[in-house]
Amino acid sequence: MSTGMAGTPGLPAARIRDQREAEAWLITERANLIATVLDALSQSDATARLAVRLTELLQWYLYPYARARELWTLGAAVVRTARRLGDREGEAWALHNLSAVYRLHRQFDRMRQCLEAALVIWRETGDREGERRSLHNLADALTEMQSYEESVALQTRQLDLAREAGDVTAQVTGLGDLGRAYRGLGRFGDALTCFEESFQHARKIGDSSLQSFALHEISALCFEQGRNQEAHEYLERAGILGGGHLTTYVSWRGHAWSAFFPACLSLRIGPDIVGPPPL
Repeated sequence: MSTGMAGTPGLPAARIRDQREAEAWLITERANLIATVLDALSQSDATARLAVRLTELLQWYLYPYARARELWTLGAAVVRTARRLGDREGEAWALHNLSAVYRLHRQFDRMRQCLEAALVIWRETGDREGERRSLHNLADALTEMQSYEESVALQTRQLDLAREAGDVTAQVTGLGDLGRAYRGLGRFGDALTCFEESFQHARKIGDSSLQSFALHEISALCFEQGRNQEAHEYLERAGILGGGHLTTYVSWRGHAWSAFFPACLSLRIGPDIVGPPPL
C-alpha cells in the first residue's frame, strides 16, 4: 500500500511503497525531520502536542540506528515541552524513551532514573500499559546492574500486568528477562522454567524468532551447568527456527547498530556521552 508523504510545494508527494523505501526516505530526510520537530515543539500548544506525539514514532526509527545524540536532544526537548503543556502522558513517554539512550551508553543508573520517573507518572495516571513497558525495561536494566532480586520483583509485577491484559508477546519477553535474573541469582531451576514457558508461549503465537531466543537462553543455561551436549542441541534447534542464523538473538537484544554501540564507545568511536536526564 502506498502512502503519500509531504513534499516540496508544487511537486508530487513522495510515494512510499514498502519498508525499504520508508527507511530510505527517513535516512535522506532525518536531519530536516528532526529540525522540524524541534522547531514545532516551541510553537503553539496545538502544534507542540503534535510534535510530542511524532517523537514517539521517531524513537522506533532512531534507536536501531543508535542515533543517541538525536534521541537525547529530542527526548530532553519533549520532556520540557510536555511539562509546559501539562501533558503527563507525553512526559512519561519521553522519559521512557530517554532511558533507551542511556542503555546505549551503558549508563544504567541514569536509565533507572528515567524509568522510575516515568513509572511515577504511569501510576498517577493509571496507565497500566505504560507501567508495564517501563517495568520491563527497568527490570532488564537492573539485571544488567546485577541487582537481580530487585529485577525479579519488578519483572514479576510486569508479568502480572501482561497476563491481566492478555498480552502473550509481553509474557514471552517478560519470562525471558525473569529467567535471566534468576540465572544471575544461581536459581537455575527457576530460570529454566521461565525459559521453557517463554518458548511455549512463543510457539503458541507462532513467533519463530522468540522461540529461537528462548532456546538460546536455555542453551546458555546448559553451558553454565557444564551440560555442553544439551547446550549444542538447543543451539541447533534455535538455528533451525532462526533460518540457520543467529540473527534472532541479536534482534531480541537490540538491532545490530545498537548492539555494537557500547563497543564503539569503548574504542572512542562515536558521539560523546550525552547529558544527564532532565529530571
